[in-house]
Amino acid sequence: MATSTTPQASRTLDHGLHPHPLLEISNNREFRCNGCNTLGQGRRYRCSGCDFDLHERCATCPATLSSHLHPSHPLDLVCLSLGRVCDLCREEVRGLYYRCEPCGFDIHPLCTDLPAIPPQASRTLNHGSHPHPLLEIYINQKFGCDGCNTLGQGRRYRCSGCDFDLHERCATCPATLSSHLHPSHPLDLVSLSLGRVCDLCREEVRGLYYRCEPCGFDIHPLCTDLQAIPPQASRTLNHGSHLHPLLEIYINQKFGCDGCNTLGQGRRYRCSGCDFDLHERCATCPATLSSHLHPSHPLDLVSLSLGRVCDLCREEVRGLYYRCEPCGFDIHPLCTDLPATVEHAMHPHQLLTLSRGEPRKCAVCQQVCDSWRYTSHCNGCPVDVHLKCAFQEPAQGSRTGTGPGSPHHHGSRRKKIYSFLAETAVKATINYFTENFSS
Repeated sequence: MATSTTPQASRTLDHGLHPHPLLEISNNREFRCNGCNTLGQGRRYRCSGCDFDLHERCATCPATLSSHLHPSHPLDLVCLSLGRVCDLCREEVRGLYYRCEPCGFDIHPLCTDLPAIPPQASRTLNHGSHPHPLLEIYINQKFGCDGCNTLGQGRRYRCSGCDFDLHERCATCPATLSSHLHPSHPLDLVSLSLGRVCDLCREEVRGLYYRCEPCGFDIHPLCTDLQAIPPQASRTLNHGSHLHPLLEIYINQKFGCDGCNTLGQGRRYRCSGCDFDLHERCATCPATLSSHLHPSHPLDLVSLSLGRVCDLCREEVRGLYYRCEPCGFDIHPLCTDLPATVEHAMHPHQLLTLSRGEPRKCAVCQQVCDSWRYTSHCNGCPVDVHLKCAFQEPAQGSRTGTGPGSPHHHGSRRKKIYSFLAETAVKATINYFTENFSS
C-alpha cells in the first residue's frame, strides 16, 4: 500500500518555476517531472491544484552553482533549452539546466553531481594543442577526441567553453619521445598530418602524431605503446638485403615484405627510416641451405630474380629466393618449408608425398599438375594434389564418388585431417600459398 509523509513531517517549498507552494510527498507512483521533463518515482514536490511535480533533485537545485566542471564562472539555473545540449554528456537539455552565459556552457543538474572524479581529485592541464586549460572529467559517454580524431569514452580532458576534448592518452603525450621503435632520433609531437601515414600500422595519421623530421618517420601516439615486443625483448638484425639494422616489431597489420614481395602480417623486421620490412621468415633465412627438395647441391640465397620462376610452385620469384647455379634450380624461401609428406582428406588412409612427375589432373581442383605436387600410389591408382590445394580443405558438400573433389577412400572412413597446421613453418607456408596463389 502506498505511503505518504505524515503532515508533521511534510515540507512546503517555494520554487521559482511555479507561483504556488509545493508540498513534499512520497509514494511509489511514477510521475513526470515538470523541471527536467523526465520520469520520476517516489519523493517529489507537488502542487496538486495545478498537477505540477518536481522530483527532489530539481526542486532543491540552487539558483546559482559553482562547479569544478566549469570553474571559470558560476552557473545559473535556467529552464529554456532552445535546442541546446549538455556539454558533458552531449544529450539534449530539456527544462531545468545550468548555464554559463559568457561561455555558452550548458549542463544537466544531474551531470553536475558526477562523482567519478571528485572536485578534490580532478586536474587541470595545459596542452600545446589548445589555448585554454583542460579539465579532467569522467563521463561514461562517447566523445570525439580533438587530438587523434577518433572516438573515446570515459575519462577525458575538456575545455567546455570551446567544446574541445582530448582523451587521456592524447592529453598526456610528452612533447618529445624516445622510442625503441625508432631509436635513431627522438620523436616530436606534431599536429598537422598533410596526408601522412603511420609507419607502423600504415593507417592515416590525423591530428596529433609523433614525427622524426630527419627520417620522415611518422607514428600514432597509441602505436608507440605497442607492447607485443617490449624494448628489452626486441632484437636488431643486420641483413644482407639492406644497409641499415632492422628492428624486430610486432603489429597485427598487413605489410608488404621487401624480401619476397608478398603480403605479411604480424611480426616483422623493419627499418623505419627507409620504410623497409622483412617478414620473420625472410629476415632469418640462412645464406646457404641444404634441402631435401634439391639434395644434389646446397642452395644460395640471392635477391635478383630476372624473370625466373620457382621450380616447385611455378610462380615467379620476386626478391629473395634460393638458387642452385649449377642446376639452374630456383625456389621460394617459404617453399623450402614444404613438408615432405602431408595427410589430406581426399586420401585419408595414406600420406601424400611431395614429388614431381608427369602432368596429371589434381584430385581436388581437376586442373593439371605439371610440376611438383603431393602424390600417392595405392594399388596402382595415382592421386595427385596441387601444392596449393594440399593446404586447403575440400569444399563443403563433397561426397564419396568419382566426380571432381571426391575423396579417394578405398572403403576408409572420411576424416578431417589437418594436423600439419600445428607447425609454425607450415602455417607460414599455408598463409603464403593462400594469400598469393589462390584464385
